[in-house]
Amino acid sequence: MNELEKKIKKLHAAQSEIPLDELKNICTYIESNRDNFTSQSPFFHLPKKEIGTSFPVRVNTLTQEIDIFLDRDRPFGQGQIRIAMRCLQYDREEMVVIKILETTQPRSVAKFLQDAHNLQMFQDEPGICPVYDLQQTKIDDHDHVEMIQKFYNRGSLRQFTQNHTPTAKQALSIIQQLLITVSHLHAKGALIQDLGPHNVLIHADNDSVEMAIGDLKMLKFCDQINPDTFDWAIAFKFAPPEYWKHVLNITPFSDIPKEHWQKMDMWGIGCCLWYLLSDYPLPWDETLFFDPVTMLNSTTEIAEPKDSESLEYLLWEMMREDPTQRIGAQEALKKLRLKY
Repeated sequence: MNELEKKIKKLHAAQSEIPLDELKNICTYIESNRDNFTSQSPFFHLPKKEIGTSFPVRVNTLTQEIDIFLDRDRPFGQGQIRIAMRCLQYDREEMVVIKILETTQPRSVAKFLQDAHNLQMFQDEPGICPVYDLQQTKIDDHDHVEMIQKFYNRGSLRQFTQNHTPTAKQALSIIQQLLITVSHLHAKGALIQDLGPHNVLIHADNDSVEMAIGDLKMLKFCDQINPDTFDWAIAFKFAPPEYWKHVLNITPFSDIPKEHWQKMDMWGIGCCLWYLLSDYPLPWDETLFFDPVTMLNSTTEIAEPKDSESLEYLLWEMMREDPTQRIGAQEALKKLRLKY
């Protein structure tokens, strides 16, 4: 087997959805022409017709990596200020997700870089999505930033449960991994805030499953929070009751004792456990307009289960209305391990 055949075999093993004949065309073209890949621009695309592929192929002159984009019609993910594209990297020989931000707004760049910084800060902790690279440049007077992260084949926990019924073993594994990750971050004094089924990534093969938190842009350290000026940064759909009480001027954040601030994250874990256990959506999951009164009423109507030994009871302990009464991550993990 020659070097070209070895490369094709390795890239094909990455299960990128690229048909084998197109993958052969891409590899053959790159190996024959790579010495001529030069440009003054940070990125440039190779000619698809000449290669014999329908997939965009881009040369990154900043890193010399070659990116084969899989999302031809629309981005894999899209937020207010950035898009996410699935990509097979030629030299890394691995599927990745490239998060791309292009803007003239310095504040947007700062938030994007803060997310990358927070993720990189916790790379040694379990359950944090690996960041392979971060690149910042300018294109046509726009700030262009890219963050390359590990690819999780089932997407978010929300997507995973929409397309797949988790086994009991998978559900237990996911929630245990998530509690371990959150326990580690809480021990370091962090408040994650933006935690829920939208921000937990899943990779599953057969019955084995791996999870990771994919975004930490809203993370704050409790010692750096001024409770009188606390700026809530949270996904409305997975916001706890105390957020809606704050919005309605019922209970300000400053009324929550500092030792219970991290219990806000437990609500998000409870939402994840709900998605894993229930065939029914969260009571407010179909809400399109997040009216604070409606959301407060919905998030405070979760009934206490009768079986105190069940996973449903642990879920209820995570989603109690009063954050001072919610179970903490370390205690929840201990309970889970003792029972299961």
